[in-house]
Amino acid sequence: MKRKITALCACLALALCLLPLFAQRAEAADLDYIASYDISVTPNTDDGSLDIRVQIEWQVLDEGPVEWVKIGLPNGSIRNETALTANIDRLSYDNSYMYVYFVRGYDDGETILFAYSWTQEYMYNLDGGAVTYDYTPGWFDEARVGQMTFTWTDPDGITASSVSGASGPTPYILERENLSHGERLNISVRYDNWPTALDESGSADYYEPQDDGDSRIVAMISLVIVMVMVFCIVYAITRASDGYRGGFCAPRYVFVNNLWFPAGPDGRLTVRNRLYLSSSANTLGHRVPLQSLAQYENLQPEYTYVTPIDGVGLVHIKMPFANTVDGSTDGVSVYDPALGLIHNINANEYQLDRGFELGRMRICCRQRAQTACTANGCGMTCLLAWTGVKRTLASQRSRPPCAMKATRHAARGT
Repeated sequence: MKRKITALCACLALALCLLPLFAQRAEAADLDYIASYDISVTPNTDDGSLDIRVQIEWQVLDEGPVEWVKIGLPNGSIRNETALTANIDRLSYDNSYMYVYFVRGYDDGETILFAYSWTQEYMYNLDGGAVTYDYTPGWFDEARVGQMTFTWTDPDGITASSVSGASGPTPYILERENLSHGERLNISVRYDNWPTALDESGSADYYEPQDDGDSRIVAMISLVIVMVMVFCIVYAITRASDGYRGGFCAPRYVFVNNLWFPAGPDGRLTVRNRLYLSSSANTLGHRVPLQSLAQYENLQPEYTYVTPIDGVGLVHIKMPFANTVDGSTDGVSVYDPALGLIHNINANEYQLDRGFELGRMRICCRQRAQTACTANGCGMTCLLAWTGVKRTLASQRSRPPCAMKATRHAARGT
């Protein structure tokens, strides 16, 4: 009994040691202060995306120089990212942040005034015939904001049916002063008279984040920690139990069209079709509607097989006797016992073909015969050949056909 209690206590102690990795960080003095934070948003009626412009006045308080900053994004499907101030060297992004790199570092006490813009996708939702938006700009968990202004402008030709969180008419403006750590603003807008038909596959519910290097590393570290904790807990439980040994239930998979898919609880298979547009062979790019390409315009975004699929459609075939490879009953190729003979036949065939190639016939003649042919235009090509290291010429007593023809040409010319 004491051993059981000791094992359980050891697992609990390990869990307590790992908890600080996920616990809240210690409070520290702010390193930066956001004097002003301005966001302007305008929807696009053609595809429902948002044109967003951000301008920030960033003050460096401590631990400079600051050479880059990161600002929150709704998702990683963006385009047309543009630097609007000369102090920005370049922009990059992942699924969560826009990274702004400056042309120089800013020291303590300096202020950085910068602006940039981009087009944000997968932001709208469809409610019957209406188009709705629910948008929260990026916030700062480790800095205070002196003045934040959020401006939403209706597209040309339409007016919002309802707006929550902002005053109107368009442009709708939200303003707040002295925002504390993590404080944020939100706006919800509804359009009942949207002028174009938007595809559901481009809505916010259909966005699938792309894997980026940082997120994969964090996920791997978190997975390892969780696996260690689970292993320790399961080990303690099994050691403390009276002979019972539990097990892990693996998900069921089905094999369809040469691919493996996870099966649902009722055995039915659901296939989702996605189309991505990328300008680089090394990145997946951003998701686009299936209608972007004519060959996929009739493809359904999601399909569930009506008939439940039970099993993987594969059978393990065994031989009725021991095979010639490892002596087991696993299936092997019927050609396996003859592999050595097949390789020998291939080598012999290569040598035979090579012998014919090297032994083909050649015509040899004098150098002056070749000159005569060229001078008289008889149309024949006389060759000078080397056999091994000995030069072989045609017999002086034999007259090449080209020389005979040259003589006849000379006779007719007299």
